[in-house]
Amino acid sequence: MTALPALLLAALGAAVPPPAELTVLAASSLKKPLDAASRAFEGAHPGLHIHLSAAATGVIAQQLEQGAPADVFIGAAAEPAHGLAARGVLEAPVVIARNRLVVAVPSRSALHPQALADLSSAAYRHLGIGTAKTVPAGEYAMQAIRGAHLDRALGERFVYSESVAQVLTQVTSGAVEAGFVYQSDVGGSDGAAVVAFAIDDAAHDPIVYPAAVVAKSGQLALARELVALLQGAAGQRLLTEAGFLPAHEAGLEVAGAVPNPGHLGQAELEALGAVKGTWSDHQGAHEVLGVPLDRVLARVGFEAGPMGKDVPKAEKRFGYKKVVVANSPDGFQAVFSCAELRPTMGPTRALVIWQLDGHPLPVEQGPLRLAVLTDQEPSRSLYALDRLDVVDLRQVVPPRAK
Repeated sequence: MTALPALLLAALGAAVPPPAELTVLAASSLKKPLDAASRAFEGAHPGLHIHLSAAATGVIAQQLEQGAPADVFIGAAAEPAHGLAARGVLEAPVVIARNRLVVAVPSRSALHPQALADLSSAAYRHLGIGTAKTVPAGEYAMQAIRGAHLDRALGERFVYSESVAQVLTQVTSGAVEAGFVYQSDVGGSDGAAVVAFAIDDAAHDPIVYPAAVVAKSGQLALARELVALLQGAAGQRLLTEAGFLPAHEAGLEVAGAVPNPGHLGQAELEALGAVKGTWSDHQGAHEVLGVPLDRVLARVGFEAGPMGKDVPKAEKRFGYKKVVVANSPDGFQAVFSCAELRPTMGPTRALVIWQLDGHPLPVEQGPLRLAVLTDQEPSRSLYALDRLDVVDLRQVVPPRAK
């Protein structure tokens, strides 16, 4: 964290003459990272003061609609930001972070629920939850509860709060046996609360944090600069260090000469079977977590063809006629023959990784990267891997005439 202010200042570039104040209305769960971002932004604009007002998303949206002065709005749900933008109150929203809904329990609790159904036990007399009308986390929780047909069983046990922060306080104080909060909130509880289990992302609407400039802001240029900062590498690092997920879900596009080209999200990649390994770069050895590249290819239907001395040459299509080109947004590419990726063929071991030394990849390296564990130097280990192209060499280099 010590290098973060300098990184933020570098991302901001040259300062412009500042106004006296910039007002940010934000969801309460964002208070900690936005406090840090505000300090850095003020440091880059001497004389500027950022006033951060953090509350439930529904509350700050109501404040804005009632005419409260503001320059930037950051909510914890797609709505009401998009509705406000449609009515001209906000400029177009952009997602700056995502989150995960979890059930938390006091760290000293002897209760360890593993699924929503466990909360129907008589041991859970009080369940903390945000008021769905104004607290998006409460609405996400109710979507999951209704989907599991547990609304009747759990309804009388709910203790409602006006923010996720209040729900977490109920959990840490022991006022409730369990509560519905965000993953990032538990990380900020100083160990007083622990995650019992995560709610399936498919059980509720996506948890996103849209940021938008208020259309009537008197400081449009600075407000847009602040939003851009939160979208950029420096802001994303700050948010992920606070326990939020990156603005955009990690994913990998697989295209070219494969039967089923398409996009694989991180959840799909993890489902292929994550493995651990040791990989070295110029900074030393690291423990990494990811999925073998050959499994990714198999997921899109590209199965290895037969190899070996007893197989006719005409049937050795997999290794001899196709290559995999790994791509990153900066234009860097790495090439692998399909034969070298076969576990039975020999030494190359390439992983699509999302963890480095037990932590999510740094923003500038991820959210996915390619790590070739068996290369003597990391020249084929791409940052920000986002696409694999399988190329049939027969379409590029015509076979020589016999």
